[in-house]
This record gives sequence, structure tokens and C-alpha cells, in this order.
Amino acid sequence: MKDYIQIGIEKGLISFNEDKSRIKYCYQGKERNYNNPEEKVQALPLFGIK
Repeated sequence: MKDYIQIGIEKGLISFNEDKSRIKYCYQGKERNYNNPEEKVQALPLFGIK
């Protein structure tokens, strides 16, 4: 399985804070709590996963 999170980081689509508790959607400039399990699901459509 591909590591879509790593691909997103490499493409500059997302970034994380130091402890990976916050995800930043670079194109929106929005930052959210990545410890929330729902946020992990919501990040997947960014990479074309349904």
C-alpha cells in the first residue's frame, strides 16, 4: 500500500507540526488536529482515495 501521507508531504500538499499532532493543508492554509481519527479519514480524498 502506498504511503499517501508521505506523498502529500513530498508534493507540498500537507505538512505536520513537530510531533505530528497537527496537519496543515497547505493549499487552504488550514491546520487541524491529526489526533482526531476522523481527520485521518478526511485527509484521504486529498489524494484521490474514496
